[in-house]
Amino acid sequence: MVLVDYINNTGGKWIMKINTEYLNRLIVTAILSIFTTLVISDLALSFEFTGWGHGATGYELAVIDAQKGELPMILYFHIDSNDSCERLENEYLGVYELDEFLINVPKSEINLGGTEFEKAIATQYKVENDPALFVIFPAWESEPQGVTPFLEDRDMTLNEFINNIRDIFILGYNNKANTCFEEEEYDKALKYLETAKGFDPNRAYTYYAIGAVYHNIAVEKKDSESVKKAEENYLKALKIDPNYKDSQEGLDTLRKDIDKINAR
Repeated sequence: MVLVDYINNTGGKWIMKINTEYLNRLIVTAILSIFTTLVISDLALSFEFTGWGHGATGYELAVIDAQKGELPMILYFHIDSNDSCERLENEYLGVYELDEFLINVPKSEINLGGTEFEKAIATQYKVENDPALFVIFPAWESEPQGVTPFLEDRDMTLNEFINNIRDIFILGYNNKANTCFEEEEYDKALKYLETAKGFDPNRAYTYYAIGAVYHNIAVEKKDSESVKKAEENYLKALKIDPNYKDSQEGLDTLRKDIDKINAR
């Protein structure tokens, strides 16, 4: 197929005859190519919320998963064609490293322009027309923690944002462990502290708190094995932070208590 044919008219001159069918095909192909490029580009920039619960139903299912596993949950209220949402999704939520960090964490997205049920969920979290991202712990009563990478003077790096979310996870488990400790539910306290340690094994407070729980068990039950575990964790906290005053005081007290604990 050629675009231009040369033909000889009756006067013996050569003239051009444009192949209109082929020309039309070229125009259609060019238009389709441009359209496809634009669509692919748009899709590459959009966040598909893969692995997230969608809408009111997805929210309820994510809450159930979080309650069963005593897990933190990510809850995101967003608006279509919003610059802040697009930046959050494309530069943070849609990035591989954050997706991997949250892979086992229930997540739910709510469109603020959605159904009445979805708007009711937004009202529950005091969200109106502004996008918002929360960390919540549905398994127990705790205040939703808002999180954003957009600070007044700068934007967080991806790693800073991940660490910020990690800090909230750890704080949530530490707070729950402290409640259990005060209620003398030591096994539960240890469980939540071990979970917190799983998010970051280099936090002095976590080891100090584990040491304090074993310290109390040792005193109450006169258990020498718990003495060893208490001392071990106090020392781990001090190895991470040699100036951790609470851990040093706990260790000193434990060593004073050893005679009482061994006197059965």
